Amino acid sequence: MQSPSDLELIEQVNAGSERAFSEIVNRYERRVFFVVKRMLNDDDESADATQEVFIKLHDSLKKFRGDANLYTYIYRIATNVAISYLRKRKVRAVVRLDEMMSNMLT
Repeated sequence: MQSPSDLELIEQVNAGSERAFSEIVNRYERRVFFVVKRMLNDDDESADATQEVFIKLHDSLKKFRGDANLYTYIYRIATNVAISYLRKRKVRAVVRLDEMMSNMLT
């Protein structure tokens, strides 16, 4: 038996099938993890980011028009999530530096 196409799975997800969404996750989870890991270079943070990617995907599949390949759409979500994590890291680093400077002055 042939596996359903990505578009068929999306139609099933939009009709309420969690099983179809699980199939999408199984198909792409490993690839997404390695995309975000290349950007974040941290296994735990990459696992969290991967989970966030699939949450965002689930929430946005009704908007998916099919103009591009599903993986292209997922890849864009993954890079945006990873960039968000990198921005949060930068903010935390600045806050820590400010705290250290404040402690040194007191």
